[in-house]
Amino acid sequence: MKLDFDYIYDVLKENVLREGDVWMLSKYICRDEIYLDLWKKCGNYDEFYKCVMNQEEIDSLYVNLYLYGKIDVDPLKKIHDLFENRCFEIKSDDGEIFAGNDSCRTYISNDSGKGTTKIAVFNLDDPNRDLVRYAMEELIGRTYGRTRLIGKINIYPIEDMDTLKVGEPCITIEGEYHAYSYRGLVAFVEYEIFY
Repeated sequence: MKLDFDYIYDVLKENVLREGDVWMLSKYICRDEIYLDLWKKCGNYDEFYKCVMNQEEIDSLYVNLYLYGKIDVDPLKKIHDLFENRCFEIKSDDGEIFAGNDSCRTYISNDSGKGTTKIAVFNLDDPNRDLVRYAMEELIGRTYGRTRLIGKINIYPIEDMDTLKVGEPCITIEGEYHAYSYRGLVAFVEYEIFY
């Protein structure tokens, strides 16, 4: 395939779901020698997409192509697919859950305001951990961030938001986790503790 920016932009525009990502992805490919060489070696966009998806390293281009790289695939469905075999549902008043322990608790919204939340835990050894972390950061935006939790943490449904009555813990996790919320989903992603 050709290497100039305009050509790359035009090819991505035909294939990428969000137009706002086309310019960013074009620029990313043009500035990265490895991706530029890969682009040159591939005969078409589908071949380039498959090569990037088959790499082991997860970076910004990988995540954006994973989420938006096919114009006919909804990114939310891809996130649901990652949650599929490792999630459980809890019902809570207003879609809020509590995370914490006897001495400290914090709210975590499911980002939809509805009563059912799908929760998944991605530990350090989970093969989808990095993809979930980067994809959730991309979807919710780095400016909104995540909730950082350290220690032995229980996850509780909120039975009554007005009185802050909580139910029994659904699960207990221990370590350092970051909680990401997106449209009815909450991912607890484990991080290594470096201190």
